[in-house]
Amino acid sequence: MSLTPYAAAAELAEVIRAGRYRYSNERDLQDGIAQALAHHATHQVRAEVALTPADRIDFLVDVDGRHVGIEVKVDRKYAADRVLAQLRRYAASDEVDALLLITTVPQHISVPALVGGKPLYAHLLRGI
Repeated sequence: MSLTPYAAAAELAEVIRAGRYRYSNERDLQDGIAQALAHHATHQVRAEVALTPADRIDFLVDVDGRHVGIEVKVDRKYAADRVLAQLRRYAASDEVDALLLITTVPQHISVPALVGGKPLYAHLLRGI
């Protein structure tokens, strides 16, 4: 393992940032992100991974032995504190080494760099 968990999350953010996405809802954006991640065949990507019976993260990606959980948010109805609480639950999982929040909501970006002792990388995605 040569990458730190934070660097692994940052690498995935760059892959996602390079894509162009057309979406009208969260599912559409998730589908576009799945396609972008699929073009990087070096990463093992799993979608809709159950971390607990109640918690399902959008993606869990293996980057050089680091497991990065990706959560996608496009809806303003989710307050930033609610999103952070969700990310804290995900961080509690032993399956996750780092988290990547991809959001179209500027209020979601104000998150700490560590959640539950695990790095959190947040990226604001601008739609087209």
